[in-house]
Amino acid sequence: MRMNAFWGFLFGSDLSSTNLQVIGNLTVENRVDWISLYGDLDITRDKDGLGLAQELKTMVNVIISTLEGEHLPDKLPTPVIKKVKNPF
Repeated sequence: MRMNAFWGFLFGSDLSSTNLQVIGNLTVENRVDWISLYGDLDITRDKDGLGLAQELKTMVNVIISTLEGEHLPDKLPTPVIKKVKNPF
């Protein structure tokens, strides 16, 4: 199983960037207040599949531990979206 420093930057502790992790074809995008998962992940019944499943489990466990260790609001406020004039 491979681990990545990504998991040390959960929920945008480095606010200047977006951190990405890829597990199989599943992209995990770490933002300031949320983590997005998109793509697909085929967990096969072999050692490669086991490794991917373990990596996914590790990722989910870290996310859950991080959330459990924080004071969380009931729901995040809806972000204010400002409309800007097209510069082109």
